[in-house]
Amino acid sequence: MNYDANKLPLGKLAKSTVTRGFAALKDIAKVIDEPNGDFAKQNGGFKNACASFTGAYYSIIPHAFGRTRPEIIDSPPKLKRELDLVDALGDMEVASKLMADDSTVRDADGKPINPLDHHLASLELSFIEPVTNASERDALVRYARETHGKTHHLKCDLLHAFRVGR
Repeated sequence: MNYDANKLPLGKLAKSTVTRGFAALKDIAKVIDEPNGDFAKQNGGFKNACASFTGAYYSIIPHAFGRTRPEIIDSPPKLKRELDLVDALGDMEVASKLMADDSTVRDADGKPINPLDHHLASLELSFIEPVTNASERDALVRYARETHGKTHHLKCDLLHAFRVGR
């Protein structure tokens, strides 16, 4: 996705950064939706507006292009790809915050809670039970064995399987 985590590590990613990234893409979307509209004309025409807003977007959400020229976002597929990236970054920001919660979480008695138990509880599952049905386990084993590319030489064993409900 060309995201440059060296310039903005996921741990430093803030909600405001993701929001500003969406706002920059929204401006690009306005220009793409109406290439001859007032908004595009006020910003120098379609090409100039796309180039300007793309530059602003890349300054908010860093990308790694190497020595190649950054691609101007000037079509719906390019815009969708970047929207997917920013959406994924938003999800990662939330996950990063969840994982950043330290192990000082305590129960009602003031005793520390194991971080794994805390994360499991944060999923708010209504139930979790082992899969004991042999045909269901066989289907999971077959799925794990058969659903990878021909170039992937993976072997895996199913140790435990659980059914969960939320």
